[in-house]
Amino acid sequence: MNLADLSTLLWRQRRLLELLLFKLDEQEMILATGRTRWLAHAAHEIEIVLAEIKEVELQRASVLEAVALDLGICHGATLEDVAAAARAPWCGIFAEHRTALLVLTRDVGAIADASRAALERGHDDTRLALRALAALEGHVDLVNEAG
Repeated sequence: MNLADLSTLLWRQRRLLELLLFKLDEQEMILATGRTRWLAHAAHEIEIVLAEIKEVELQRASVLEAVALDLGICHGATLEDVAAAARAPWCGIFAEHRTALLVLTRDVGAIADASRAALERGHDDTRLALRALAALEGHVDLVNEAG
């Protein structure tokens, strides 16, 4: 494996993280509208993207290790280590990949936290609505019995 192979994988990882960000935005919009009919479908699409990200991450680790060995870097090198050891233009390319991946990861984490909170609020709202319906049913039963 060479530097170009690693860069190609990093581009793929970036595109997948952008897709994940889009899918999380999509899920958040579905939650915001209350049209939960599509929620399971959105969640499934997120799972598919996450599985692809996991696969690319495993490939990246393997290629990164091979590239690091070629550059004479010790076992367990990071992308930052490879960027520091690579010659121009690769050092800049890998530094840009690293920065972009950090930003995307931060953005994904933020929207995932927001979606999680919205899902929890939706769950709580549903539970309260069900309790209210149960109380209403009990009240209706009492009215029917009294009538």
